[in-house]
Amino acid sequence: MKNPWSWVPTLAVVQEIPSLTVLCVSMLMFLQIGISPVRATFFSSLFFLPWISRPFLEARIRRFGHFRELLYGTEFLLFLSLVAVAFSFSISLGWLLASLMSVSVLCVIHEAVSRLYFQRELDEVHQYYFRFPKMFSASLADVLTYGGLIILVGGLQVFFRQIRPAWSMGCYCLAGLFLTVVLYQIVVLPSSSSDEKETVESKKTIPQTRTWVSLVSLFFLLMPLGFLFFSHLLYIMDSEEMGGLGRTIQEIGLLVGTVGVIAFGLGAAVGRWLVFHQPKFLSLPLTCLSLGGCPCVYLVMSSNPPSELLWLVVFISISHFLAGIGLNVYRVISDASIWTENRRDATTLLRRPAIIGCLWLPMAISGWLIHVFGYYKFFLLLSLSVPVAWLLLLLAMFLFRQGKSVIE
Repeated sequence: MKNPWSWVPTLAVVQEIPSLTVLCVSMLMFLQIGISPVRATFFSSLFFLPWISRPFLEARIRRFGHFRELLYGTEFLLFLSLVAVAFSFSISLGWLLASLMSVSVLCVIHEAVSRLYFQRELDEVHQYYFRFPKMFSASLADVLTYGGLIILVGGLQVFFRQIRPAWSMGCYCLAGLFLTVVLYQIVVLPSSSSDEKETVESKKTIPQTRTWVSLVSLFFLLMPLGFLFFSHLLYIMDSEEMGGLGRTIQEIGLLVGTVGVIAFGLGAAVGRWLVFHQPKFLSLPLTCLSLGGCPCVYLVMSSNPPSELLWLVVFISISHFLAGIGLNVYRVISDASIWTENRRDATTLLRRPAIIGCLWLPMAISGWLIHVFGYYKFFLLLSLSVPVAWLLLLLAMFLFRQGKSVIE
């Protein structure tokens, strides 16, 4: 078996480059080519929908086997889709939407295959050992994609004095970087130890009532974060006359794509530590407080907009750090003593597909709500909704422990 250090980091990098492009950078693409914030938030939210189907897709890929060949195939198609995204800026909005959606669908397939490949090639001890290098490599790829691409496009806009050619050239460069990593990975990926189809082990079924209680509680807790996912970009980018901060795309690349990504990664690490090393009566309140702190940060900024870049760095770092901690709330909700009899099954259930399902509707309508209320009132309503979400969670826990059915 080849040294995992040669292929585990690149496996994460190959996954993150197209994922961040379609899930985060696409919003800026739409805004810069003249799409209204209401339509831009809705279009960008559509690219999250394929991720909800990942558990079902993963089960079928597991039965099919041939993970290494599937990786090569999806990576080749991802490269073509990234080239199509770059080419679409000179064609039409419909072509851009179709290209980005194809990237999103292929990213779902690639993540499912790479996860199964990682689990099959490494035993449980090595999986645990390489978990941190894998996450670290993914964070570096996030900074390179979310921060580096945006800063590059901003510089190209100054050079070309046009927006569409700058985005097209930037995406071509990103596709070239992606292809370079893929070609390296073709050389270093070890041959699968077995290409036979794997049987799906039967898992203990989680009671339906408990499942829905967990999902509903997760929805209300993550709702403010969903509303903030795109709206914080709108607020930073929008002009001062419209209530925003009026920052350039290069500054967005620095603030959100670089500083924000690093702060979010640190927060996620702290959140995991809280969940696994602190009792639940501490981890649950701390993660909930972190989720509630995110809209409060933007409420403070909208009430007294910071003019200096340093203060913006501080505020963005705090908000993303709190979001990283709070996003681990699904681990707390899946605790066996709260909802389910099987913590591992529940945690798997409440991972990214459930989180995206909870975030999708708030993300999709956030642009419309900003158009209706304005930034200050929007962030104020989000801050006021946080205590309501906490009360609903406590009520659900109380009713469940009393043996009542919260959702029929």
